[in-house]
Amino acid sequence: MLKKDHKEVLDIISEVERPALTSLKSCGIHIWPLIRYQIIQSQWNETRNKLSNKDFLDQNHTFISDYKSYYLEAKFKFKLGRYLQRFYQSKNIIFFYRQEELQIDSKGQKVSTIGEGVCSYFKTLGESAETLKLDDADFLELFEIKFQINLKRIFHQVKKEQLFEMLLEVFTDKEKSTLRLDFNWIFNDIVYIQTYFELYVQILRILKPKCIFYTVFYHPKSMALALAGRSLKITTTEVQHGLNGTYCPLEGHYKYIPEEGYNILPNCFWQWDQGSVLRKGCFSSIAKVMNLGHPAFQYFKNVAHSPSYITRHKTIILVALQPGDDPIPKLIMDLINDRSLSSFQWLIRTHPRAHPLDSKLVEELNTKENVEVESPSKEYLATLLVNCDIFISKWSTILVEAALYGKQSIAIHPNALNMMEDAIKNKLIQFASDPESLKLLLRTPKPNSQPKPNAAQSDHIISTLRKEYLCAE
Repeated sequence: MLKKDHKEVLDIISEVERPALTSLKSCGIHIWPLIRYQIIQSQWNETRNKLSNKDFLDQNHTFISDYKSYYLEAKFKFKLGRYLQRFYQSKNIIFFYRQEELQIDSKGQKVSTIGEGVCSYFKTLGESAETLKLDDADFLELFEIKFQINLKRIFHQVKKEQLFEMLLEVFTDKEKSTLRLDFNWIFNDIVYIQTYFELYVQILRILKPKCIFYTVFYHPKSMALALAGRSLKITTTEVQHGLNGTYCPLEGHYKYIPEEGYNILPNCFWQWDQGSVLRKGCFSSIAKVMNLGHPAFQYFKNVAHSPSYITRHKTIILVALQPGDDPIPKLIMDLINDRSLSSFQWLIRTHPRAHPLDSKLVEELNTKENVEVESPSKEYLATLLVNCDIFISKWSTILVEAALYGKQSIAIHPNALNMMEDAIKNKLIQFASDPESLKLLLRTPKPNSQPKPNAAQSDHIISTLRKEYLCAE
């Protein structure tokens, strides 16, 4: 449950953020981004910090024996050798993705749309580009073995550095009593990053890419990729995956950044629009922050088709529900039942992680000629975005994606006013809080300020990618 809003969390972080802390290293890793992320998560999750920090320092930690460590080292080397055999051919461009990023495409296959979009641009430039999964079963088995091996070594190294004694002194100040910092969580993430780093280095040495791409720069796997890229002098880029809002502490708002930057953050940030570039402004001194548009649009063009259930002579409204939307929000149901809106066709798409809609509600909606409620949930999101005229959701990031694709995009929940403040202010996204205001927007469609992606924009992106990543004019 969200206990504090973004502005409050930023104030909490500002209480302790100082140059000496933000430049701190442990095991060769700049750990302030980790600590910062942990502070954010702790304010939003009451289950954090069940073990007190003093207990963590005083308790007797149990590690595997030296004998088992030797056995696991041998097992790790054997399995690593077999695993690396799959990477027999170098790739110039690699987009790494995680399981949770995948979507079902029009052929029923799981794909990373952002990853496929990035790769499609580079393939246009004649480069070999491929998406690779970060967390397949074989990789995770290797990680678990190496994690056990690394625990003891890294624990003693961290203790030798007296990292936690210093943090305990900083974060137990009476003025900082609102902060909850979980040392066990931080230590585990240090081991996570170091372990992932060692595995990525092995893979990247074989693949020898010119540059690597990924999403969510603050995820431990992404931090390890950045560290591996820097150690091998490979350019790393985080591709924007969503919109977290102006005041989201995860997206930026760093007060102090070391001159050399952070070795667990990427060299470049690929942003969707200028507003997103500005939100990453604090990183501009240590990384390139570029407005390159939404990369998946290049991919959308190649895979989209027109589903048979879409009525082309009607205005198509795509409604993306979010977890908890059961039943469909009353605001939407009121307009679906409004006979004066018979020229509209409603496509209702449930969230992939949400519970199915109530069967009686589905049965009721299936009796209406202007509503499709089951097929859109099985359809590829890219296909629906390409074919719709208007996109509606509470506060889903897809509001921004639809708007950037030139669609009329309407938010219908007060949370969007905070999360998408800039986009609404700049009229990229519209807002309606009641049936009448939403009906007015539907009847007087107003194109947003973002033109639909076209050949000129694609040429600009391709030209920028060539210049920034391939060292050619």
